[in-house]
Amino acid sequence: MLTEREKIVALVANGIAVYSILNERGEIPAGNGGDGSGKNGGDIVTIYSFVLDAVPPPYRSEITAEIIDEVFAAVTSAHNS
Repeated sequence: MLTEREKIVALVANGIAVYSILNERGEIPAGNGGDGSGKNGGDIVTIYSFVLDAVPPPYRSEITAEIIDEVFAAVTSAHNS
């Protein structure tokens, strides 16, 4: 059985993977109904906000920028080796 920390890491890694795929395709949705450019009232969707939105609500309070950074660094390192 996974620990709560392991579940959080798995959820964050999944969110990062989906963000990366969509980003490569140029398909990251705009935030707040905008066009994604940061103009016209639309926020640019960051990896942080995307991951938070992708994680089920019961786990969101456990997600921090530090955890996202840590998982991102581990995934990037694994792909670069």
